[in-house]
This record gives sequence, structure tokens and C-alpha cells, in this order.
Amino acid sequence: MRLAAGLPISLLELNTFAHVVFAVYVFAAWWDKPLDINEPVIISLDRGDNASELVRDVKLTTVVSTSNEAFWLSDKS
Repeated sequence: MRLAAGLPISLLELNTFAHVVFAVYVFAAWWDKPLDINEPVIISLDRGDNASELVRDVKLTTVVSTSNEAFWLSDKS
């Protein structure tokens, strides 16, 4: 409305617009997020990768984990 009336855009309006754009981006990125995962993620080592290098590179951890294992590795060679 202000732009149509020839008035300058205030910093508050610019900041609000930036927040709305970012919120829409986050909403779109969050859309395909899996919810309520009850099964572990299986990472197969088909190419002969070294499991310790994979664990070091990935470094997956969870806050609610009760064990020292962050995830399970399946060696299906």
C-alpha cells in the first residue's frame, strides 16, 4: 500500500518482509521432513567403505539416545 501511494518503505516493513520470505522457505524445506521415526536408519557398506571413516565423517548423534550408538551399520558385502 505504501509503495503504491509513493511512500518510502520503512525498515520495519522490510524486516517483516524478509522474515516472511524466510518463514516460507523454512516451511517448504520442512514439508518432507520425516515424522515419528521408529526404525533405525540402515547404512549399507556396499562399496567396501571403511565403517570407522563413515562414522567419523557423518557424526550423527541424537539427543534422546540412551546408548552410545548413534546409528547402526549393516555390512551387506
